[in-house]
Amino acid sequence: MAMRHIASNSVEMAIIGDALRQAFMAKHDYESLLEEDKAWHKMQRPLIVLALALISLAISETADYYWTVMFLPSSMLFAVYLIADESDSGG
Repeated sequence: MAMRHIASNSVEMAIIGDALRQAFMAKHDYESLLEEDKAWHKMQRPLIVLALALISLAISETADYYWTVMFLPSSMLFAVYLIADESDSGG
C-alpha cells in the first residue's frame, strides 16, 4: 500500500514537472511535442474526476458548508452592525 502511494506521488510530481517545463517552453517546441507527451493531456482525467467529486456533494454536506461558510459569518457581521448602530443612537 505504501509503495503504491509513493508511486502515485512520483507520477503526480512528474506531471507537475512536465507542466511547469512546458509552460515556459517556446511555442514551436511545445507544438512539436506528441499529443500524449503534453502535460494538459495527462492532467485532463484527474481534473475531470476532481470536478465530478466536487459536484457530487451530498445535500447535507452542502447545507453544512452553507451554515459554516455563509450563514454564521454573515450573521456575526449583522450582529456587530446592530450593536454598533445601537451604541451610536443610544448615546
